[in-house]
Amino acid sequence: MMLTIIYPKIKIIFNKLTLYGIDPHFDTNKKRLIQLTNQITLICFFNSLPYSIFFYFFNLHDAFIAAILITFSYSIIFLCHRYKWFLFPRYYLIATHCFYFMYFSCLLGKNSGAYLLFYVIFSFSFILFQRSSLLKLLLFAFIPIIGHYSVEFYQYNIFPITTIDPGTQKFFNYCAILTSYSMISFSLYCFILDNLHAEKKLIESIKIAKERKALLEKASHQAAYATLTRGIAHEVRNPMAMILSGVELIGDNLTNKKKVFSYIDSIKKCILRLKSVTSTMLQYGKPTSSYRQLIDINTVINDVIFLSKVQCQKQKITVEKNLADLPETTVDVNSLSQVFLNLILNSIESISDSDK
Repeated sequence: MMLTIIYPKIKIIFNKLTLYGIDPHFDTNKKRLIQLTNQITLICFFNSLPYSIFFYFFNLHDAFIAAILITFSYSIIFLCHRYKWFLFPRYYLIATHCFYFMYFSCLLGKNSGAYLLFYVIFSFSFILFQRSSLLKLLLFAFIPIIGHYSVEFYQYNIFPITTIDPGTQKFFNYCAILTSYSMISFSLYCFILDNLHAEKKLIESIKIAKERKALLEKASHQAAYATLTRGIAHEVRNPMAMILSGVELIGDNLTNKKKVFSYIDSIKKCILRLKSVTSTMLQYGKPTSSYRQLIDINTVINDVIFLSKVQCQKQKITVEKNLADLPETTVDVNSLSQVFLNLILNSIESISDSDK
């Protein structure tokens, strides 16, 4: 019952400490780096507490004092974050832990397994400096390696050695193994979490880019279609005027079947003309799709030239065709029509009066 009451409060405090020093205006990468530094600091703090108790229990006074010092030294990390010094805490975590683990390795002896914690610092360097330059990453990754080789080279005699019975050394060896695995697991968890977060951001960015591209294509398509619609108006108006005249002439010559049939034939041709114009416009006005069909590319080019004829006439531009006989090709007609039409409209806009 007591645990269920205390745990949520501890969790709230832990979450607040992991976000300590983060400004809402910071970019995502900087926020994540500060959060990782705080998380690693708290993990190290909670791992150092049991060792302080163990050292006190086994009357290892030098080790106890060192453990107390390193436990309280973690407050420097949060103090730096309070005053917006975000780079120093990462240097501090790597350098001080390397020094302390060299000290504990010599003080407690090799059989205590304290040297295993160098692997933890090695993994932390990749987490804390993963977004730094390669040179800086390698520099801090080599610090624990150099520390480990130093104590091995000097046979754990760099610092004073405390005489410890084998049973106590074995106990600390088990503790060091457990601590190493737990903290390395935390490093892997952070690394995987960051990769998943980066992958998610990449997918979102690609999705946004595709949506923006689709909107730009749609806007370009609509602008070109509006231009054509305004220009094609007389292509509809002229046949309509001829149909109206034909109907009036039919009314005036009902008794003359020959003339009536002639006017009907003219009206039919005008209607077919209108049908061709509207079909071409509707074909171009369709939404872009991935549907492909077998078609003669020259037919698409001729339709596009027909649609842009009015714009060319307004600018007094003559379109000269020199089309070769091409085999039918499977294409997306709408997209291909838009490409050709955009080429012609852009060419019309770029031609100056002297070039016409």
